[in-house]
Parts: sequence; structure tokens; C-alpha cells
Amino acid sequence: FFNKISKNPFKLDERTYDVDYGYPRTFLYTVKINIPPNTYNITKLPEKKGISLPNSGGNFMLNVSQSEDAIMITSRLYILKKTFSAA
Repeated sequence: FFNKISKNPFKLDERTYDVDYGYPRTFLYTVKINIPPNTYNITKLPEKKGISLPNSGGNFMLNVSQSEDAIMITSRLYILKKTFSAA
């Protein structure tokens, strides 16, 4: 859980400056949660979800899957542009 995005740089009502990431980047997180056998039943998992930023700025993907006695959560954020303008 290092280098996480802790604050949304796009949430201001009016932004008058560019957001500059310096370079395109990818944040990929994978978590495996082991479920002890014969203790819990998984009844429903979140649906796979993907969203994109406008103007090919990037995208986000979330995938949750189950195999045997484990749940695998994968989250991927692609920031494809170096700079996001205020306009």
C-alpha cells in the first residue's frame, strides 16, 4: 500500500491550473484473500468494472474473482497522458 493516490487532484469545483503527472504511469494492485475452508460461503462478488477518462487520458479497471478458497482482487489505473489541462 505504498505510493497510493491519497487525494483526488480533479475534485475542485473550479480548477485553474494543469495537473501534471510528469509522465504516463500505471498503478496495479493485486490482493489475494484466503478464505478458510468450511467457514464462509461467498454468495456474491462485485461485477467487473472499467471506466475511462475523457480524451484518452487513461482508464481504471476492477476485477474480483474467486478460485477454490480464495478471492483475487485486481485494480489497475492507467494514466496515459502526462498533463491534464484546466480547460
